Parts: sequence; structure tokens; C-alpha cells
Amino acid sequence: MEELIQQVYQALAAVVPDIYPNVIPDDQVPPCAVYEVVDSEEENFVDGGKLIERVEIEVEFFSPDYAQTVAKRREIQQAMRSLNAFMEQIEDKSHYYSDDKIHSWVQSFTFRTNLV
Repeated sequence: MEELIQQVYQALAAVVPDIYPNVIPDDQVPPCAVYEVVDSEEENFVDGGKLIERVEIEVEFFSPDYAQTVAKRREIQQAMRSLNAFMEQIEDKSHYYSDDKIHSWVQSFTFRTNLV
């Protein structure tokens, strides 16, 4: 899973320069994004003699500009699709944080990887 997480970071950093694991630093001003592993489980079958793990990764992009949020949504999707032929998108929704006047777009993706 560590290799997948590194690949996710590199793919996201290419489209969102300010990308962080799990939480945005207190001094960071949007636009920026966070990613986190929200689930990981071993599948009940073997692929070519190797055990398979399904990893769910959530990405949330934040911006004060809704149009930028929508545009980054598509770029993030494309970046995640480029990583793994077995990627599935399982969540795709927008949100507005009225107290901070920040738009966000949350996307969750699952990936199948070989367990070592």
C-alpha cells in the first residue's frame, strides 16, 4: 500500500501543488487539497498467485472559487485514473463551508493492489 500512497501523492501534486496527507496545516490558505486512506481490506481471491488488497483513498479539494473547484475535480479524476487500471470512483460530491466561504469537492477512489 505504501507504493500506492506515494503514487497518489505524486499524481495529485502534479495537479494541486498544495497537497497534504489527512489534514490541512493551520497556516495553509486554499486552494489546496488533502488525501487520506479511509479503508483497506484484503480480497478473498488471489490474482496470479498474489493476494489482492482493495484500498480506498479520499481526496478533498478546497477553494474560495467554485469554478476552480469544479475544474480541479476533473483534473483529480484524470490523475487518479492514470494510476491504476483497477481504479473505481465511489464518491463524488461538492460541499460549501459557509463559515469559511470555501467550496470543496470530495472524491473517493478504490484501487486494487497486490499484497507483498
